Amino acid sequence: MTTLSEIKARKQTTYYELVKIETSTVFKVTNAPFNISHNSETYSSAGALLSIDELENNMNFEVPKITIQVNGLKEFTDGEFFIETMLGLQYVDRPVTIFRTYFDQGTQIGTIEVFKGNIETAQLNYDPSGGCSVGIEVASHWSTWDKANGRKTNKNSQQFYHSSDTGFNNCEEVQKEILWKPA
Repeated sequence: MTTLSEIKARKQTTYYELVKIETSTVFKVTNAPFNISHNSETYSSAGALLSIDELENNMNFEVPKITIQVNGLKEFTDGEFFIETMLGLQYVDRPVTIFRTYFDQGTQIGTIEVFKGNIETAQLNYDPSGGCSVGIEVASHWSTWDKANGRKTNKNSQQFYHSSDTGFNNCEEVQKEILWKPA
């Protein structure tokens, strides 16, 4: 079995994204040139017919959004095309999860979740030269998190609003102060 240090020494990693779109019909698609299994589910190969905005981490206080483009002619089950099924479904606020799966010399070595969000909009993108795709705009799952102004996440605040909740009794104080240092 190849060790992690041997894989790192090669300085080359192959990875593909796995996209799970959970409307009333669940679509599992990958940009790999072959089908991929993850958690006993098969992600159908779309290859270059699937494109995803660049995923980035930042420290801004904003809800990140990405766009996923799936070619409308990508055929899923029962001979139906993606454009026919997706735009006819209830898709607003439905979950989307993106995983990244890594390969070492053709062998799948690990998969991690890199984005989780909810669909905000879906639209048809038509190219007069003959192409069409469905663009799905997805906002991070944090977009559904509402924080009350002035509310703190600590034991006293929690007891004030929910006196029977003792969850903070089981939390250890890890770090009292966070020091922000310039990069």
